Amino acid sequence: MITDIENTWLISDTHFGHANITRLCCRPPNVDALMVQEWTRLVPPDAMLLHLGDVAYRADFDEWARIIADLPGDKRLVLGNHDKQKPAYYERCGFQVVPSFGIHLPDYGYVSFDHYELEKKAEPNHLRIHGHIHNSGYGWGPDTAGSPARVGHVNLCVEMTKYRPVHLGTLLRAYFS
Repeated sequence: MITDIENTWLISDTHFGHANITRLCCRPPNVDALMVQEWTRLVPPDAMLLHLGDVAYRADFDEWARIIADLPGDKRLVLGNHDKQKPAYYERCGFQVVPSFGIHLPDYGYVSFDHYELEKKAEPNHLRIHGHIHNSGYGWGPDTAGSPARVGHVNLCVEMTKYRPVHLGTLLRAYFS
């Protein structure tokens, strides 16, 4: 699935169109426009964008399907707990729905991609990249300085990434440095 870490971007828990998430997770009032702007600015058209779940929630789904379909990248989606639309909806958004997965990456070990964090401690040489917990858990990297960390886990909810996709190669180099 991931063949080139330098051409892969990740994002999770956009919850496009979900008004209450702004209050619940202290998002800025213009968060949907900000996420669209950052996705468009950062992700090249020929890149792969892996969304780790919870695309849109309590939204005008037709409107968001049109907006998301126009966002750049070869879009893949690991379904989250709020992704309850029919598969055709995600196809209209331009996503290919994929199951959670893991791969062995030379120089980094086993890296898994899922919507959910692991309840238990990650195995040695296993990095779990996930979403789901928003800003109620732990962060990673320089953008979340002061936030607690959890060994073997990276929380990519947009609240932890300044509402922008994250470049996989950059993430791996930063995490393993």
